[in-house]
Amino acid sequence: MRELGLGPVTLVPVPSSSQVTFNTRTCPSRIAESIAALTPQTVTVGRYLRHKTPQAKAHSQGGSRNQDQIEKHLICATPCDASRPVVLVDDVLTTGAHMRACAAVLRLHGLTVEHALVAGRTVWQIVPDPYRLEPEDIEALPDFSNTVL
Repeated sequence: MRELGLGPVTLVPVPSSSQVTFNTRTCPSRIAESIAALTPQTVTVGRYLRHKTPQAKAHSQGGSRNQDQIEKHLICATPCDASRPVVLVDDVLTTGAHMRACAAVLRLHGLTVEHALVAGRTVWQIVPDPYRLEPEDIEALPDFSNTVL
């Protein structure tokens, strides 16, 4: 977080497919809480996102990996603290559609979302050193929304 040089930020956990309340303790929320505990002067956790209704899991129940479909089911809490930039937090990034959908919904509510932090990444090719991955532009990831994974 320090390397990004963002100053005070709000970490926003990406909601799990079954998350229909704002205060659910999911893996992404536990990651965000752990980071905030280490840097309480500059990092807060904003539980701003949830789903309208439980969604099918994409990896095991045939749920959507389509950004537009995911966006339609997300709800953003209001009011949100728009004075701080947001860093999205997720446990695993597969196609990027869920992350992009969350960023789009938060931006519609006036928040600045330019960064995301993920604990793991599904890769489509062998990576020489998984501990030295370069930052990626999530908006520029290939569209895998119609790919069966």
